[in-house]
Amino acid sequence: MLLRDTGDFTRKTIEVLLFIRKESTAPLHPYFHPFTETVIESLNTLSSSMASDLVFSEPTGYFNLIRKYLSTCYTPFEGVPLKGMQVLGGLETRNLQFKRVVILDMNEEVLPPNTKDATLIPLKAREALGIPTYADREQITEYYLNTLINGAKEVYLFSVENSKKERSRYIERLLWENEKSQLDREGATKGTGKGGLVETIQYAIDLRNKEPGEIKKTDEIIYFLKNYTYSATSLDTYLNCPLKFYYKYVLKLREQEEITGNIERKDIGKFIHRVLHVYFLKRKGKILREKDLGTESMERVIAKLFKEEYGKGPTGATYLFLGQVKKQMKEFLVNYQIPAVQRVETRIHDLECDITIPFHSVKLTGRLDRIEERGKEWFVLDYKISAKKTFVEIRFDRIEIDQRDSWNEAVGSLQLPFYVLLLCEGLGKAVTECNGAYLLLGQSMLSSRSEYSLFDDSQDREKNFEILKTIIIGLLEEIRDPAILFWPTLNRKKICRFCEYVSFCGV
Repeated sequence: MLLRDTGDFTRKTIEVLLFIRKESTAPLHPYFHPFTETVIESLNTLSSSMASDLVFSEPTGYFNLIRKYLSTCYTPFEGVPLKGMQVLGGLETRNLQFKRVVILDMNEEVLPPNTKDATLIPLKAREALGIPTYADREQITEYYLNTLINGAKEVYLFSVENSKKERSRYIERLLWENEKSQLDREGATKGTGKGGLVETIQYAIDLRNKEPGEIKKTDEIIYFLKNYTYSATSLDTYLNCPLKFYYKYVLKLREQEEITGNIERKDIGKFIHRVLHVYFLKRKGKILREKDLGTESMERVIAKLFKEEYGKGPTGATYLFLGQVKKQMKEFLVNYQIPAVQRVETRIHDLECDITIPFHSVKLTGRLDRIEERGKEWFVLDYKISAKKTFVEIRFDRIEIDQRDSWNEAVGSLQLPFYVLLLCEGLGKAVTECNGAYLLLGQSMLSSRSEYSLFDDSQDREKNFEILKTIIIGLLEEIRDPAILFWPTLNRKKICRFCEYVSFCGV
């Protein structure tokens, strides 16, 4: 596209906007017309100014000029004052008179606003070209402010004065004019001061968080809790904060899903789980061999699922994400999975297996990522995209069954013991035949150390499993006990930091 000068570029830009208005669905948006009219009017102003003859050597110069210029333009929103409260802009009050006017935040950089002109066109050049400057806008603001004040019976102007803020020059000017009028009336020999116009207001602010309240269990809640099917996540939630359990599982409050255009952490986890599920699905029921764990077939699975999820031709963040997934899954096979099957014969029994069992008058349910036989041992493998075991680690040496507070401190997560319990009860196996592990896929270098097992050979497996079962049973009884309220967590620094329900508790 050939561009002769700035005026030619602005006219072509207006033609594009008119084409969009005529040939697209954009005008259906309620704000399309007011914004478009402002842009076209601003472009016409620039096109008729002396700047229209400016010529840039590169097209980017025209785009930068228009972007900088339009950033200084505004679109007023007009209202119809038929009833209720009417919201007006400052310039819309010019023909109105009020009994009482209250203006908050009359500080410098607010009134007048600290909006200097774009540096692309210097101030002197803007004045010579007839383009409005920030000085013109300040004069208009002062004019409308004076009109508003002079038309009111009572006026209250508030400002903050400290080491970082100072009151507006408009206030100083009003005070000086008042002092001059007193001098004219009373003579220069008398002290003038501020004439009682300035009053200092101080108030105390209490920034302490209020204590979150406890929630009583009604008959309806008790009935719900006795018939609820509990998952590992729900028990973890209750262990960390019973009040959060109430909001999330009893009231079923959820955050509104928003489309951000970014790849969120939960999206990464879902995609990795899907890749591993599809990859091992053809190997289900078979003994895993090194020859069956090729990286080429893994890349084909990733490419197919990525195309289904994100479309063809990944760009930007999705391109980087695809590269990271390919690299990590290759390391998973080469550095973790192949050495693992070389050490012990491994057969995948099931993938994403749903198990529900009756347990102490309630039902427990869970979806197990992978169930496999390792030699003579049954194993639950749970995929995690995190790199650290801190949040899931269980310190058996710190657990004191008779002290409820020790459960929170010693147990990072009940998910793995919960899954082992499902496996034992579901398959009718003893805990001596079953184990479980987290596979920490988020580690930069995957290896056999990326697997964190629930039990190792040095532990008394039966004793430790009974301890964990006792904690699970204790939590289930505590949840259903009418006398025990839903109380807030004691470890607010850790639990409340990323909680989505802080607005309910006020923490």
